Amino acid sequence: MKSLKRHLSLIVPLLAILFSLQAVLSIVRIQDSYEATLRNSYSIIIAASRELRSDEIALRISEFQSLEPIDAESVIGKIQGEVSEENLERLKGSLPHYYSIMLSQFPNQARLAQITDVLKDIKDVKRVESFSKAHDRIYRLLLILKGTIMLFGIILSIVSVLLMIKQIEIWYFEHSERIEIMMLLGAPSWFRNGLLFRLAMMDSVVAALVVSLGSLYLSVQSFLVSLLQEIGVDNSIFMPEFDFVALLLCALFIANLSVFVVIARIAKERKNA
Repeated sequence: MKSLKRHLSLIVPLLAILFSLQAVLSIVRIQDSYEATLRNSYSIIIAASRELRSDEIALRISEFQSLEPIDAESVIGKIQGEVSEENLERLKGSLPHYYSIMLSQFPNQARLAQITDVLKDIKDVKRVESFSKAHDRIYRLLLILKGTIMLFGIILSIVSVLLMIKQIEIWYFEHSERIEIMMLLGAPSWFRNGLLFRLAMMDSVVAALVVSLGSLYLSVQSFLVSLLQEIGVDNSIFMPEFDFVALLLCALFIANLSVFVVIARIAKERKNA
């Protein structure tokens, strides 16, 4: 029981750090996937008194992908039969040309304003509708969500590392007699502190495995899969194999760094004593 409690004291802070990292990775993937969905469905509508060409738009907007004409016949079809043919022909001649502009990437609000101004400066363009309010709400929501998760993860990671350092100090003093004897016998630092590194690496593997299995469990839950599909995000945000390697490397780095910090601090205190 004492041994289990000793390991949990390091595994729990590691779990907090790795859970935060996993959450950040998932949020970034969700944002990328959602931005791709928005990019494929988002378009800017413009009305012009003449026909426009793709090349004159592409020269002005680097993100330009395609220019698609919007058929105005559907509008005319609704009133056909209610007005005379003569007035109908006049109406056809007076209707502007409508186009839908697709972009190669989802712009932020500042860039969208620049694109709108550029389009308005094109000769014979009467109106530009970029749906900026809806765009701004969606984009800000994505940024706020990502920023909040990252800030929470950073704060939680700092607290967890401090707890890990404190636990490793406890380990060190529990084995201080053994370490002192090895020091008197002239054993190198890496050898006499090898137990601390082994414990840290063992707990790192356990923590990475637990978080990865948790992610894998979530990836097969139907309610979560259907929720992601509803907002246009596919299940590719879950990458258990890749995430396990990333989480394990992160855990090993943090755990071993904590051991080095403890060893360096104690060595400095002995030198100053």
